[in-house]
Amino acid sequence: MVSAAMYKRFGVSNANIGWYTSLLGLPWVIKPLWGPLVDLYWTKRKWTLSTQALMAIGLIITAFLLPTNMWWTGSLIVFALMAFASATHDIAADGFYMLGLDPHRQALFNGIRSTFWRLSMIIGTGVLVILAGVLESHSGPTPVTFSVNAGPPGREVTVVAPAPGADEFVIIEPRLMNIDAGTTQLLTLKLASAPEAGTTVALSVSPKHSKWYEFFVPVGEANNIKIHDADRVELNSETWNTGKTVVVQVDKNLKTPVLGNFNVASGKIPWAWGICIGVVAGVFTLLWLWHMVMLPKPALDDRDTTGRPPFIQAAFWLFVAVGVPLAVLWGAYSFVKPMFVSLLLDVDAMAPRRFKNLSDLIGFGVWGIIGLVAWMLISKAGLGRPAAAGFREAARRSGLPFDEVFASFFRKPGIGRMIIFLLVYRLADALLVKMIPPFMLDSHEVGGLGLSTTQYGLAYGTIGVLGLLLGGIAGSVYAATQGLLKVRLVMCLFMNLPILLFVMLAYFQPSFLTIMGSVFIEQFGYGFGFSMYMLYMLYIAGQGVNKASHYALCTGFMALSFMLPGMLSGILQEFLGYEYYFIMVTALASLSFVSIYIIPIDPEFGLKKKKA
Repeated sequence: MVSAAMYKRFGVSNANIGWYTSLLGLPWVIKPLWGPLVDLYWTKRKWTLSTQALMAIGLIITAFLLPTNMWWTGSLIVFALMAFASATHDIAADGFYMLGLDPHRQALFNGIRSTFWRLSMIIGTGVLVILAGVLESHSGPTPVTFSVNAGPPGREVTVVAPAPGADEFVIIEPRLMNIDAGTTQLLTLKLASAPEAGTTVALSVSPKHSKWYEFFVPVGEANNIKIHDADRVELNSETWNTGKTVVVQVDKNLKTPVLGNFNVASGKIPWAWGICIGVVAGVFTLLWLWHMVMLPKPALDDRDTTGRPPFIQAAFWLFVAVGVPLAVLWGAYSFVKPMFVSLLLDVDAMAPRRFKNLSDLIGFGVWGIIGLVAWMLISKAGLGRPAAAGFREAARRSGLPFDEVFASFFRKPGIGRMIIFLLVYRLADALLVKMIPPFMLDSHEVGGLGLSTTQYGLAYGTIGVLGLLLGGIAGSVYAATQGLLKVRLVMCLFMNLPILLFVMLAYFQPSFLTIMGSVFIEQFGYGFGFSMYMLYMLYIAGQGVNKASHYALCTGFMALSFMLPGMLSGILQEFLGYEYYFIMVTALASLSFVSIYIIPIDPEFGLKKKKA
């Protein structure tokens, strides 16, 4: 998630950001495939600490790579390795959690654990990005200031444009802008001198704050003035003197005259992000050292590997068993999809974006067809027995009973209904969350809320965090006192009803205070309702042996339930627009209510056991 913001500041295209950063999430989807190795070799404590060490090393390497010419390829490779380490850490830490706590304490601390997990993502996309922005603004030449005189028509405010200085590196036209509420104007940015051939100068426009705390908590009427497409303005040796334009917009709700001052800066982006990632690496290393000393050593966290083959041999046959079938399926997809696309679409007669959207939708349909054909071949054409025999043989050669690990998971009573719950309960939320940032940052003209980046950060980085913390803790305590069976309807309501707020926001485009209140309610509901999802995964994994591997399978389905709707969300939004998109998401929330009533639940799960 942090890499997306970082690569955007480095000037990587949105297509590459979306493609490669999405691939970085793949290890969390497929991590159940190597779960048996974590379950049967070493202890969960050793796996947890060793993968933390690998992630700390990866962060350190990335900090040194970013200011070099290898920043793109090098950082992607390191991030990919860190992703596999992090996914493995998930498997180990989840098993460690279940080994160290009884079921009641698992339920009690479940909300706190998930809240800190969510909080870490907010810190990553909020605090770290702000830190990098501060470093950027203090690492280049002195920023150049311009002013925007805004207010209702007929205002009586006289302002003198600031005179340009001889040492300023950028030329701004006009230096003083008069603009009425609800209108837009263009601002041109040029360089004062030509940069070296083959180099690019990246400019960014941001508000000039009179108080230091306004950088983090923006206040005042000046926040109704927004500069669009100005986070990164690139000029080179060919465009430095012609310049590029950005859009200045004044909110239609502005009632009184206001003078807003803005800075145009050009910071050392690679240096700033290198320092930022270096700071994170230092903190992560300190946490790893702390865990080396403080993590407990549960008596159940022990594995006897006597008589088992070497780890490398076990890993090889596990890859053969699960990697070869996946490679066959991917090969079939790569062969079939172009045929369907060429048959159904005319690339020359369509706009590139629409062609890509429809092509991606066809790709989802192709995966459905391949899955149906594979199921028919296994169940109807007699290929199931030889496939199962090959799977068992690979397990025998590896010395790991991973065939039994997977088989025992899918033999659980009611497993089909459990999987439906894992895939459907968060469907509406997954569709909603992916579109919240563009919805809030898009202008009113295209159906968005027209917030600035700072306002968006304030809404989700402060008010949203508070709602999430309270919701996560309240949800876990509520489930621990009432039991999972009794709380399922209430938690599902908290999870899905806040979606109606976004239908309201899309229709009325209200004030910033109303938006912040809606964000608080949505995040509180999410934290409260998601506690049930996390708790039910513990319930599924706790039925039988191999708890860590089974929990990893559950989290794999969880990642899939978020990844697939997220991939479709942007396509559907572009076809429907924000208003009808949120109405569609609200309608799909009904599937979440169906899922909670078809799953098997032990009425006593999560309740504190009474002592005899």
